[in-house]
Amino acid sequence: MFNYRRMRKNTRELLAFRYAIENSDNIVLMTDKNREIEYVNEAFEQHTGYKKEEVIGKKPGMFKSGLKGDEFYQNMNEILDRGEKWQGEFINKSKDGSLLYEKAPIIVDDELVQYLAIKLDITDYIKQQQRLKQSAAVYEMIGDGIIITDKDNKILSVNPAFIQMFGYSKEELFGHESIIISTLKKDSVFYRKMWNQLLTKDRWSGKVHTKTKNGKVLPIWLTVSIVRDKNDEIQNFIAIYTNLEEIIEMEEKADYLAYHDSLTQLPNRAHFERQIVDILELAKMSREKVAILFIDLDRFKVINDTLGHYVGDGMLIELSERIKKVLGKNDLLAHIGGDEFVVILNPVKEKKDAGTTASQILSVIREPIRVQDYHLNTIASIGVAFYPNDGDDKNEIVKHADFAMYYAKDKGKDRYEFYTEQLSIDIQMRLDLEQELKNALEKKELYVHYQPQYDLKSGKVSGAEALV
Repeated sequence: MFNYRRMRKNTRELLAFRYAIENSDNIVLMTDKNREIEYVNEAFEQHTGYKKEEVIGKKPGMFKSGLKGDEFYQNMNEILDRGEKWQGEFINKSKDGSLLYEKAPIIVDDELVQYLAIKLDITDYIKQQQRLKQSAAVYEMIGDGIIITDKDNKILSVNPAFIQMFGYSKEELFGHESIIISTLKKDSVFYRKMWNQLLTKDRWSGKVHTKTKNGKVLPIWLTVSIVRDKNDEIQNFIAIYTNLEEIIEMEEKADYLAYHDSLTQLPNRAHFERQIVDILELAKMSREKVAILFIDLDRFKVINDTLGHYVGDGMLIELSERIKKVLGKNDLLAHIGGDEFVVILNPVKEKKDAGTTASQILSVIREPIRVQDYHLNTIASIGVAFYPNDGDDKNEIVKHADFAMYYAKDKGKDRYEFYTEQLSIDIQMRLDLEQELKNALEKKELYVHYQPQYDLKSGKVSGAEALV
């Protein structure tokens, strides 16, 4: 006898599964046995820019960016042809041409694929059942954890990804109250706002932290949706858990690369620009002094050009380590250019303290450096400026330290010099003179006169001098 009650139960569960898939924040794309697209969810449209009508019946190869070689797709197809699960990363293109990075599994279900191929040409009812079974397959294989509860928040179903993510067995979950919003947040305001949005908009999503069965804290992007019946009464809650561990790790790596020099592993110019603002603000609040040391290596370009970049790189790495050992734990050392470093002494009490540190830096730079079979020597010029005495913002204080560094070079190198107001005056006068000379040349305001030179004994012209 045909069991209609079981059929209704299965249909209800399949509908809930389908709802979970269609409301997932992850892209879901399914193909038939000919690898032609027959289903995509709303997240696909949002992420790729394509409408369902534009892709149904076409092959996924239309999204290729060209950044993955033929060998990649050949290997993938060989695995799928064997009926095995494939998992990897794609670099595809969205409709507007922007790159779309995707990490996804492709699941092959021989029975379902054959079934899909058959039911494409029959009645709408069968097509609906086929789509429900497709949703159920995705529910089982998707990497996001999914919980489905009844209106009283009692767990009806969980997918394998949730069990794997949190470590609970089905027996520990089914029939028990859901941990949909059991997060590490204890603020009652958070829960009230969450439930208010969920009950009024039938959907809530946000970042939370939850614990697994063994106590591990997971960063989760949680999406909770409400399924209502025809009378608009709550029928089910569906929660989708996306583990953010890998994403956060990738963001941290990207942040490190963005703010650190890949050669020396020191903070780079961008990191320095960001940190100096915070350091100066704190110094202002605590009324402390901060010293900026602008360091420029002398003769580095000669060594780098003569012996090669590999030797020059080894030299920079060694000098970075030496300078770090001279500094205190609160001081900042950044590599801001090829042969330029900057140090923030935070805080510094007396002018002589900055001078002592500058002398120590000069001393360790002056020591012989061995790179491969080369014994190298270099020196440096250091300019020192103080906050707030020599400037009250980052641009001014760094500029003045730079002025002092060039003055140290003019004085003979291998030395440090403190910034003074007279330095700014002298540099400004030099810049003004250079600009005036440039303008004079453009306006042809300079003339050359030749004045003869006479031999006093013979009275004859012995030469000439040019006067401008």
